[in-house]
Amino acid sequence: MEENNNNQPLLSSREDNQNNHLETLLSTTSNHSFTADADDIQPINTVRDFYKEFKVESKKLWFLAGPAIFTSICQYSLGAITQVFAGHVSTIALAAVSVENSVIAGFSFGIMLGMGSALETLCGQAFGAGQHDMLGIYMQRSWVILNSTGVILCFLYIFASKLLKLIGQTTEISEAAGLFAVWMIPQLFAYAMNFPIAKFLQAQSKMMVMAIISAVALVFHTFFSWLLILKLDWGMAGAAVVLNVSWWFIVVAQLAYIFSGTCGRAWSGFSSKAFQNLWGFVRLSLASAVMLCMNILGWTVMVALGINAAIRVSNELGAAHPRTAKFSLVVAVISSFIIGLVLSIILIASRNEYPTLFSDDSDVETLVKKLTPVLATCILINNIQPVLSGDLVWDALRDSGTDVRFFFMVYKTNWNKEASVAEDRIRKWGGPDSKEDNDQPLMEKENKQPLLSPYGEDELTHQNKHLLSRPFTAGARLLFTEFKTEFNKLWYLAAPAIFTAICQYSLGAITQVFAGHVSTLALAAVSVENSVISGFSFGIMLGMGSALETLCGQAYGAGQYDMLGIYMQRSWLILNGTAVILCFFYIFAEQLLKLIGQTPEISESAGLFSVWMIPQLFAYALNFPIAKFLQAQSKIMVMAVISAVALVFHVFFSWLVMLKLGWGMAGAAVVLNLSWWFIVVAQLAYIFSGSCGRAWSGFSWKAFQNLWGFVKLSFASAIMLW
Repeated sequence: MEENNNNQPLLSSREDNQNNHLETLLSTTSNHSFTADADDIQPINTVRDFYKEFKVESKKLWFLAGPAIFTSICQYSLGAITQVFAGHVSTIALAAVSVENSVIAGFSFGIMLGMGSALETLCGQAFGAGQHDMLGIYMQRSWVILNSTGVILCFLYIFASKLLKLIGQTTEISEAAGLFAVWMIPQLFAYAMNFPIAKFLQAQSKMMVMAIISAVALVFHTFFSWLLILKLDWGMAGAAVVLNVSWWFIVVAQLAYIFSGTCGRAWSGFSSKAFQNLWGFVRLSLASAVMLCMNILGWTVMVALGINAAIRVSNELGAAHPRTAKFSLVVAVISSFIIGLVLSIILIASRNEYPTLFSDDSDVETLVKKLTPVLATCILINNIQPVLSGDLVWDALRDSGTDVRFFFMVYKTNWNKEASVAEDRIRKWGGPDSKEDNDQPLMEKENKQPLLSPYGEDELTHQNKHLLSRPFTAGARLLFTEFKTEFNKLWYLAAPAIFTAICQYSLGAITQVFAGHVSTLALAAVSVENSVISGFSFGIMLGMGSALETLCGQAYGAGQYDMLGIYMQRSWLILNGTAVILCFFYIFAEQLLKLIGQTPEISESAGLFSVWMIPQLFAYALNFPIAKFLQAQSKIMVMAVISAVALVFHVFFSWLVMLKLGWGMAGAAVVLNLSWWFIVVAQLAYIFSGSCGRAWSGFSWKAFQNLWGFVKLSFASAIMLW
């Protein structure tokens, strides 16, 4: 237990100081000590020191990021160029290729890139620690997992036409996009090979090779797209042929480079070790995929920079250079913001010219021109996020006790601790200790951590110990057993949680449906309020409430149940204070909507509806902390039942009040507010009934202690999620 406590500083098994220990964490960084390597940069104390190190670090970053950005642009341009030529075939061809690229291939791209991103930290830290031989093993493991995932995703391509019709796409476009999706299945397996290769090469700073190969592919892709799609009139079939061949050219060329021996010890041939501990790697890959899919907001330039910032940080952590790791992140963030600003300016300046590249349809061109300022704004707002996701998510969030989630408080982070944890993580996933002989058996070094349990170690069954602690090296039967066990655990929580989320999301969606039967103006007003005003506040509140996820989960896992209620009350105070500030956003919604270009009529209606929806804002402030409080105790079914009841009543009363009684938008506001408050009151009644045991022991003055530390954590969580 003592070893676990050292690795998880948020937890403590000592009854006399457990609460004080958790409280102290909110105002300090970490109690984990680590000595930096002699090659680490010196502490930065003056502006001159900052400028000097910034210049050096910028060169290092752009040595990686320059070719990576070029590579990313080239690879993204493959699909974009295909769309350009498709736009000159027909409007249907353009729509079909666009839908397949953005929905079908886009979804698969996100899954594959996310799962491949599991290698970012592992390869980066292994290379930084000099454990080059592990890079090839990691890449091969990822190939096995991603190609298996590709087989599953094939069904998405095969049934694309039906899925597109199901989500409301027109029959003509759905059928054309569905046919094109089937033709694009080979690209899916190119993704499965390419993304692990990219992480493998990036970890070794071999970016120029990727850039050259991608550039050659882009040149040939442009020529053959023109030849096959337009000159030979192959249309969409030609587009599919060229796009598939271009992606596989990139894969084969990169493999030829790797197999040629230019990667040294990093590639020593195929190995059976790639099939060891596959289940652990699957879980890591799936977690990476989920995280990236939630944050895939602009992957071209910014994710490229973020990936290489992650590699820089991973290398430095693996090499025991915590100060260098911290500073490389600062440089990456500044550089990313500058790039985002430049791209936004270019986009706005050329908004009258570039739409003609994609279509000859005047309506399409006009719409693109109108949406360009919004797109530019999104790029500018989101430009820093992928960089921070690349660094902080993979280098820190997997360590459940790390407060590095304060992404805008980079200098508050204990990077000494992260450098120490980096080596532990390498050993966990099959690598040897960098301080020991690399020839020692890899799997003897594995240190698997079971999922948190509210029970003591002595109460775990022998079977659970066996499943959670051993590396997976056995046959298909044991794989099925472990998969079934893990699957049941996952869906025991996930199924009710997904159902709850769908029910709560449907409240606003159903309101929009009924608003559409009132008038077009009512539909527009409710939609704008839901997506812009309420959507913004929802993101802030959900993000701030998410600060409880780690704290409540770990406190419950450590048996410190009484702290759950304290944390929830503390979050209530902070979120309701935030709601008071956000009220001004609702009150002045009309002026804000006009400012961003919305029509006066819709702005006035949406502004009025926003004022009516202020009570919902305070329901958010109470609901999200309650959700984290209940989730930490696995009381998901209660939330699901309450949300289902709320949804049923919401549908009935929306129909009654909005349509039958003719209350229109006013009725929509009344019912939507009441539905959200019903959820809050019902959940509170459950909590106050004593069903949560020691987790709720009543209101406490402790909720007012150390509020500032909790505020910082809440805002950091909000910005990360938003």
